[in-house]
Amino acid sequence: MYKLLILLPIIIPIIGSILYLKCNLFSGKYKPHLMVGTVFLTFLSTMIFYPVISTGSTINFRIGSVLLLGISFKIDIFSFFMVAVVSLLWILISIYAVEYMENDRKKNRFFVFFLLNLSGAMGFFLSGDVITMFLFFELLTIFSYILVVHREDEQALKAGNRYIFLSLIGGLGFLFSIVVTYINGISLSFASGGMVSEASPLISAAFFVYMVGFSIKAGIFPFHIWLPVAHPVAPSPASALLSGIMIKTGAFGMLRIIYNIYGVNFIQSMGWDSVLLAIAGITIFLGSAAAIFEKDLKKRLAYSSIGQMGYIFLGMFLFNQSSLTGDIFHIVSHAVMKSCLFLAAGIIIYKTGKRNIEELKGIGHSMPVTMICFSLAALAMIGFPPFTGFITKWELSMGALQAGHPEYVALFLLSSLMNGIYYFPIIINAFFVSPEDKEIKEFETGENVSWKMLFPVSILALGTFIFDIIPANIPLNMSEKIARLLLNI
Repeated sequence: MYKLLILLPIIIPIIGSILYLKCNLFSGKYKPHLMVGTVFLTFLSTMIFYPVISTGSTINFRIGSVLLLGISFKIDIFSFFMVAVVSLLWILISIYAVEYMENDRKKNRFFVFFLLNLSGAMGFFLSGDVITMFLFFELLTIFSYILVVHREDEQALKAGNRYIFLSLIGGLGFLFSIVVTYINGISLSFASGGMVSEASPLISAAFFVYMVGFSIKAGIFPFHIWLPVAHPVAPSPASALLSGIMIKTGAFGMLRIIYNIYGVNFIQSMGWDSVLLAIAGITIFLGSAAAIFEKDLKKRLAYSSIGQMGYIFLGMFLFNQSSLTGDIFHIVSHAVMKSCLFLAAGIIIYKTGKRNIEELKGIGHSMPVTMICFSLAALAMIGFPPFTGFITKWELSMGALQAGHPEYVALFLLSSLMNGIYYFPIIINAFFVSPEDKEIKEFETGENVSWKMLFPVSILALGTFIFDIIPANIPLNMSEKIARLLLNI
């Protein structure tokens, strides 16, 4: 019976979305409470597994009559860490979204799919095999498409079309790889250490296509082209979800395939690690370079996400504990940092209507809390101590040195410099311009922003450094345990 509880984080958001859409009892002012309450209950439903997970145990649950081969769910320390962090971030974003979407005439549709996306994400992270993961991979594609095209104007529809087209290609590739995996007698369930012992051209091709499918979702070069167009047109709460959380499904899926299906020995024997490390390096450089030349605030943040996903992609293929610890930690820390940045950018656009970076001179004088939060998250992205970005780059650098790749340490330093080049001008223009300057007199005096928007951004900004200055860095400790689990050491 206890195993059935693993379905709760998936089912609760579905029930909440149905109630939100259909139940007249929750009409008007009570609907936002229903939506936020649903997300909060989802978070609580993940936390009930902590007593079991903390002992090192794993919970598995299988339904044998679905999709021919059946579907299964698994909660180990990795999936628990992801669903706990994701649902917690979803609470903050949902509180923010209540105010941000208040006057949007299509907000009911937005919040229904906001909850359905949460259900899809929970199902994806709790998947126990590739069939189940594929099911939620496709559901997430459909649900998140609705958030991308929410505005329904030409730009949104173009961005949505690009996103859905690439995602469908990724989904078809994913299905091809599942078929190849199955017909070659390889178990579809995720198991520690991987299960591929003999290489063949077909099995190797399946691995490559797995990586392509998840690279599309993660925004890895050269499949990143949907990300810079989708984020700017989506509402800011959706942008925070897409960049902070949804692209991490791609990273999570890769890690499951690499470490729980194929295994390190297979990948090294085929030489895929060298190729994929090079692609990761290109992604880091191109994402950072493109962000420098982008003037639109949300597009700059989107290109930054591409570069940051390059870090995560790179850490997967160095194959040592330091790199994998930094990799897992960066999945979570980037979710916090980038959610903070996108929500802060959303407040700026919501209050001023401006998104061109050159038009935001002096905004720190009129919106100090928002811009302080933005600045803290930006410093974390650059990698200043004691922020989380420094911890991830340190761990990844140690991993690169241990793997005999000092060139990637140089790339991390170059990328940090490039991050500074595109973040520092925003911070400097926000605060180090005189309030008397005629260019900034049009901004209102005072923040004049609801606590519903400021509270989540402030908590996220605090999250960029608080765990690094207290004695027990819980996310880093969890990341170390997950790294050992994946490496089977």
